[in-house]
Amino acid sequence: MRYSLMTLALFSTLLLAACGDGGTGPGSAASHVTTVRGDKAHDLTGAASFGSTNDPADPGFAILLDTPSEGTFMILGRVNNARPAVGTYQVGAVDQGEPDPAKFYGSLSVTLPDQTPAFLYYTTGGTVRVTKSTDARVEGTFELDAVGLNLGDPETPLTVRITGTFAADKAPDAPALHATATRVLVRAAN
Repeated sequence: MRYSLMTLALFSTLLLAACGDGGTGPGSAASHVTTVRGDKAHDLTGAASFGSTNDPADPGFAILLDTPSEGTFMILGRVNNARPAVGTYQVGAVDQGEPDPAKFYGSLSVTLPDQTPAFLYYTTGGTVRVTKSTDARVEGTFELDAVGLNLGDPETPLTVRITGTFAADKAPDAPALHATATRVLVRAAN
């Protein structure tokens, strides 16, 4: 893989920061269910939020899927300020040059119980289907093809399929962090 450890560390830090109190914690209707199958298997549930920079000079929109009980985070983002309309969107490969503003890109960071990052996955393709899109809520499903690595054995590549559902509320305090994390994600390999 062409990702530097510094890029991976920066991305993980941004994800942790973006998971601050955005009003989508346990007990909230905002949630996600994510299943990972392939070379590794993970079953994840938790909170979901979204945000945008609303800055034409530095665009970014992201949906953050947070599993705080496991210290695990997934982000689906694009370099486009617009909240996506209802529809089906292609997912791009993170390491394929300049990002396409019409596509989503994704990353999943899975940590160990002691909060040590263990697995990192990046999309190579797939789809995001948005079934509801309002100023306060974005809902949908995703089917992602991804590659990744075990940080304890970075020379052995992993291939997985990530599927799930999300019902994300607008993050009142973290839209810029969501969008910043998206920009880091889609430009990580450039």
